Amino acid sequence: MTLSPERRRRFLALADEQDAVIIEDDYDAEIRLQGPPLAPMKSVDRSGRVVYLGTFSKYLAPGLRMGYVVAAPELIAQLRRFRHYATKAPSPMLQRSLALFIRSGDYARQLRSYRVRARSKFDRFAEAVGEYLPEFASQLAVPQMNLWLRMPDAGDAWEGGDAGAWAQRARSRGVLVTPGSLYYAPGTKARTDELRVGLASIPEARISAGVRELGGAAR
Repeated sequence: MTLSPERRRRFLALADEQDAVIIEDDYDAEIRLQGPPLAPMKSVDRSGRVVYLGTFSKYLAPGLRMGYVVAAPELIAQLRRFRHYATKAPSPMLQRSLALFIRSGDYARQLRSYRVRARSKFDRFAEAVGEYLPEFASQLAVPQMNLWLRMPDAGDAWEGGDAGAWAQRARSRGVLVTPGSLYYAPGTKARTDELRVGLASIPEARISAGVRELGGAAR
C-alpha cells in the first residue's frame, strides 16, 4: 500500500506517540513498472522506528532465501541474536555469489528484464480486461503485478458485491483469484466486493484466456 507524504508523516508521528515500531516490507520496490521508484518510508524516518525489509528471492529464485534489513543498529544487533534461534547463518557461498552477481551488473540487468516481462504481462491483462470485463478497465491506471478489482455497484448483476462467490466460480473454471476480505486484520470490517489478482507466476500466453474465464464467472 502506498501512502501519501502527509499520511506517512501522520503514521510516523503516531508510532512516536505509541512508542511503536513500523515494519516496512518493501518486497517489490525494484519492480515498479511506471515512473521513478518511490522513496520508502524509512527514508523520512528520523527516530529509528521503521524497520525496512527487502528481498532478493523475489526476482531471482524463491529458494535463494536471502534478503536484508535496514534498521537502527541496536535492533540489528538483537535481530542477529534471534536469527540463531531460527536458522544458522545463510550459506557463505551463496552470499558471495550474490555479491558478485550484484557487482558485475548482472542483477541490474536481471531487474530490467523482469520489468519488461512484467509490464508486458500487465498490458496483456489490461487489454483482456477491456474486452471481457470492461467495467474494471478504469481501475488499472497503475501497472503492477498484484491488482485489486472492486466490483461495481450494479445490484443483482453482481450479486450484491460478493467477491467470495465470484472467486469460487472462477476456481471452478480453472482461475485462482483471492477475495480481498482475506487481507483484512482480524476484528475489522472487511469489504466483500474486492478481488485480488496476481500475475507474477502466470505465463503471458495464458492471461487472456484466464481473464475470459474470470469474466464468464463474474455473474
